[in-house]
Amino acid sequence: MAYIAPIHKPSSVRHALKLNLLSAEEDCLVVAKANRLEIYSQTADGLALQHQKAIYGKITMLQKLRPALSQTDHLFVGTDRFTYFTLSWDHDTKQLKTEKSFESVADNAARESQTGERCHVDPSGRLMTVEVYEGIITVIPLVQRGKKRKQAGQTDIAHLGEPVPVRLSEMFVRSSAFLKPTSVDDNPKIALLYEDTHSHIKLKVREIKHSGDEVELEEGEVCKADMELGASHLIPVDLPSNGLIVIGETSIGYYHDDTSELQVEPLEEATIFVAWEKIDSQRFILADDYGRLYLFMLILGDGNRVQSWKLDVIGKTSRASTLVYLDAGYVFVGSHQGDSQVIRITEKSMDIVQTFSNLLLCSTLLSWIWGTGRAKGKRTNTLPVKLESSLVAVPTRTEASSVFAVALDWKTLDCLERWSISPISLV
Repeated sequence: MAYIAPIHKPSSVRHALKLNLLSAEEDCLVVAKANRLEIYSQTADGLALQHQKAIYGKITMLQKLRPALSQTDHLFVGTDRFTYFTLSWDHDTKQLKTEKSFESVADNAARESQTGERCHVDPSGRLMTVEVYEGIITVIPLVQRGKKRKQAGQTDIAHLGEPVPVRLSEMFVRSSAFLKPTSVDDNPKIALLYEDTHSHIKLKVREIKHSGDEVELEEGEVCKADMELGASHLIPVDLPSNGLIVIGETSIGYYHDDTSELQVEPLEEATIFVAWEKIDSQRFILADDYGRLYLFMLILGDGNRVQSWKLDVIGKTSRASTLVYLDAGYVFVGSHQGDSQVIRITEKSMDIVQTFSNLLLCSTLLSWIWGTGRAKGKRTNTLPVKLESSLVAVPTRTEASSVFAVALDWKTLDCLERWSISPISLV
């Protein structure tokens, strides 16, 4: 009988979210690390860990909801086992508790999404969409309390309804986002940035009609403007300038919802954007594949219409997997390939306030050393064992009474300067 347990807790970050989970008056940061949820509160000394919980399955999505009868937000969690559930904070037991769960929404006949799993909440609070499979969008009705229609921007969610899968003709969806409704009578509209069968990038806005247990997706119309092949992200923009920001590798465009026009301006330097976060209705933070952070700002003209935009580099961090704007210029940069950081935005620059170490880089290096040694017949199938932050022991095959100590020397947070191997005798 074998018992396998991790020596270290997961340290790489793929998802993070800010919400009022622990208290109605104070925001907290929820960070997803593989199969663990960590809840942080913001203090004068930085982020402080308040609670952590292991989840059965790797976490693939996070979203927040505010039910009508709850004073705090609920956390919607999705896993790689195709199970989805909502969590709330129990003030009596000081623990997370499950409010509702969907045992499985798996479809054995469908192919998993090649562009990652996504989850969105309709700004009017009537629907939630989950994208897990190619050509299928799962709509979860957010059941309203009472029968009165709410004013624009107000939600009164009672509970989550049963998920309803809806077929899509768009197979390879790169990004999606809900558009802000202009009135309470408007049906929710979702924008899809997808690649068609001819490898052309298209933008389509489709209307979702929901009545009882029936959900219908209108065909919608395709944006007639040409989209660049590197278009990867859609960013919804609230009022007064209602529309979408289309992020590409060589250009950034703005889609006007009222006229269906796309206004495009080229970038000074081509890059690959990997994450974004909203500061307010006109300012956003962008992160690229090379660890650079940008401050993106929309410039409005007459009638609050977008006239142009401005993009400034503010600094360099680890390659971001997720960005969360905390407050007062502080941003959490969650990274899967490097150390996660808390930064403070200053005028055309940034300062690193707090750093969370990530062991992923050590694991990647050891896998390479271990694999190289096995090719030469000098290593065993035993995995390396970490001794401390900069020392790792690797058992050998030729000498059963000794191990190799791999010394790691870090020059920066992201780049390994050198490493060396020396034998250690076992007592």
